[in-house]
Amino acid sequence: MIGLPRPSRLIAFSGIDGSGKSTQVALLREHLEAHGWETAVVWTRLEWTTLWESGKWLKWLAAPVNWLLGGTRPATERVARPSGAPPFLSPPPPKTPAARLRRRSALLTHAWVFVIAAVHAGRQRQAVRAAFAPGRVVICDRYTLDAAVGLRRRYGERRSFPLQVKVLELLSPRPLVAWHLDVTPSLAKTRRDEGFSDEDLSRLVVLYREERSRLGWRRLDATRPAAELATDVARTSESALQPRVPRMRGNWKHDSS
Repeated sequence: MIGLPRPSRLIAFSGIDGSGKSTQVALLREHLEAHGWETAVVWTRLEWTTLWESGKWLKWLAAPVNWLLGGTRPATERVARPSGAPPFLSPPPPKTPAARLRRRSALLTHAWVFVIAAVHAGRQRQAVRAAFAPGRVVICDRYTLDAAVGLRRRYGERRSFPLQVKVLELLSPRPLVAWHLDVTPSLAKTRRDEGFSDEDLSRLVVLYREERSRLGWRRLDATRPAAELATDVARTSESALQPRVPRMRGNWKHDSS
């Protein structure tokens, strides 16, 4: 039996593109390393690390249904790499009999989202474990909150997947501190314009706020100057890490001999 992940030396940042995640990740990393802590940064995204990189495995999983419904054989080619941003709050057109059947059935959609959530949790867990080492702080640029929003973007904005998100949360390493950078659509678009309308960005902001409430993550007002946010992030992160990560004094270096 696989035990549930315990709290680890993990700090996570989530938010829409343009919210300032990468900036805060870099500033926190700089702060921690200046105070003698080793760090590693991990990046995961549902559309890339699961739906694309694990796409071949997912296609094989759906192959029996496709064969029964349409007589198609399991595909052997690699799933096409995502180009640009994923479809905004609208699932891509179904390309297989299984996808068309799932699109018509709420029950099948929820069952498939369970599969996606479990697979993505495994990918997050794998990525964090690969970066982890004794005394090292792992910082995630995107994490469970982004994946929860991604599930709704791809499989139904108006659907809620509380059980699937719970599975995603339970099977992923649990952050000591998890931040949601909450920003206005107009400011996010100014910082990074992905070509989405203000209305679409507003809907996405709402999804992040709803899923943040479900997960209980901390809110950062990302309309504030980055330096001010970084000070708050550093203070809270140090407080959370202090009991678990010994601070290194002077020029102490790990002796591997």
